Amino acid sequence: MPKYCAAAACCNRSGQLSADNRKLSFYPFPLQDKERLHKWIILPFISKHLV
Repeated sequence: MPKYCAAAACCNRSGQLSADNRKLSFYPFPLQDKERLHKWIILPFISKHLV
């Protein structure tokens, strides 16, 4: 299970509390599920550059 955020300039770590006092959780990239991987990587990139 990942312990660190993979996003650029993100310094969150597993176990830290979020803004609403819940523990942060991280998940591995779904490399075997191509549809979900596309949603995690490609769609956020596209939407960021279309705005």
